[in-house]
Amino acid sequence: MGAKTALPEKIKVAVPFYGCLFRPGKGMEKIYFVVEVERNSGSYGKVSLQIWNSGEEGGLVHWLSRQKIQGLVCSDRHKGFETALLRNGIRVCWGSEGELEEMIAFWNRAQAA
Repeated sequence: MGAKTALPEKIKVAVPFYGCLFRPGKGMEKIYFVVEVERNSGSYGKVSLQIWNSGEEGGLVHWLSRQKIQGLVCSDRHKGFETALLRNGIRVCWGSEGELEEMIAFWNRAQAA
């Protein structure tokens, strides 16, 4: 994870939808849960499902920025990708798998560390 910067009380965190569509080695996922997470309590409420269409919307980092995403939780680590995310104000937590609740809990633990 990169350097810490101040975040607002509520932030939007994106979590790739792996589910039955998980395609190892096939590039970036296209479907993301976007979750509003309360920084103080770690609880979350509003969850939406967003689709990134790379053919129409450009690169993932720019799409996440346009969605006002401030965090990304995912399983694989891509160092070049991490640099681009951090430059755009998006914190990254690598190495998480499981259900949405587990991935948000992983995010919360990483932010508390």
